Amino acid sequence: MSGMVHSLEWIPVSATQLAAWHGRRVGSTLRLDGPCPACRHTATAVVRLTGTTFEGGGIPTAGPSVLTVALTCACGREHVGQPGEPPRGCGRTWTVTSVTDEAGDVTLRPADDPYLAEAAEAWRTVWADQLTRLRAGAERRPPRSR
Repeated sequence: MSGMVHSLEWIPVSATQLAAWHGRRVGSTLRLDGPCPACRHTATAVVRLTGTTFEGGGIPTAGPSVLTVALTCACGREHVGQPGEPPRGCGRTWTVTSVTDEAGDVTLRPADDPYLAEAAEAWRTVWADQLTRLRAGAERRPPRSR
C-alpha cells in the first residue's frame, strides 16, 4: 500500500510533470500513460473522443488536433483511505491539453484555458456518475429467464 493518502482533489500540473506522458490515438479514443503528478505511480487513461471534444466538436479524422481533458489517477495501487470500489489510485485529478499529430501520437501540456479545464472536469464527473448509476441499475435488475 502506498503511503500517500487518497484524496479527491484537483491539482495543477507542469510541463515537466507531463513530459514523461505519452499516448496514441486509437480509433475513437486517446490512450495515455505516464507517472501520476501526485503519487508518481504509472497511471493509464483512455479518453473517449466522442462527446469529449470541447475545441473541435467531433472526432479528429486527420491532421493535428487539440483536446482538453481531465485525468484522474488510476495507477491501480492502493492508497490509504481510498474507497473500496475501483478504480484504484491516489484520487487526484488534473487537466491537460492533448495534441495529437497526423501519425496519431499524443503529447500533453498543462491546460491553459480555465474555461475548457472546468468543462473537461464537469464532463469527467458526469461520465463517472453515469457509470456508477449503470452499475447500480445492473445489480438491481433481476436475471432474465429463458
